[in-house]
Amino acid sequence: LGGRGIAGDPLERVLPLTDAPPQGRAALLLLDVSGSMVDLMDELTDATARLLRHFGPDDRVAYVPFSSRPADGSGWQRAAEARWNLHSLSAGGNTFLGPALLEAERLLHEVTGERRLFVISDGKWKDRDDPALAQRLAGLGGIHRAALFVQEDVPAESKALFPVSITAKDDLAAALE
Repeated sequence: LGGRGIAGDPLERVLPLTDAPPQGRAALLLLDVSGSMVDLMDELTDATARLLRHFGPDDRVAYVPFSSRPADGSGWQRAAEARWNLHSLSAGGNTFLGPALLEAERLLHEVTGERRLFVISDGKWKDRDDPALAQRLAGLGGIHRAALFVQEDVPAESKALFPVSITAKDDLAAALE
């Protein structure tokens, strides 16, 4: 016995059949809405929708758009109830991942259980070569980190910052393991 998709069954209380952590999962999505993403907003929306389909209904999800600094996001919601109008986001400005990571740290420390951070972007962050950015990412101990890039032409420095770096066209299973 075992596997995904049986959560909620009465037997689950005595013999857990899923691989869900006891305190649940929480996933924060940092969405790049900088000027370099102007022509990629449809790809960002599609990649986000594809990623959301992989979460269980009780997983908690939130998003924060960012360019030079983070903007107001969605707040934590159950994945089954998340109804985000990402088409209302507009792109513009420079891209700095560092300030968005500060907000990500704050938000991810509000939740318990398995925590995940996904950055959905083209990877053209102005601070990608900054050692402080690499240190900040490395300091996110206990938080699974992945970058989901919306195009193929991604700077190698950006890919190197994440344990998992995939493009939106790849199988998303690698980002979710």
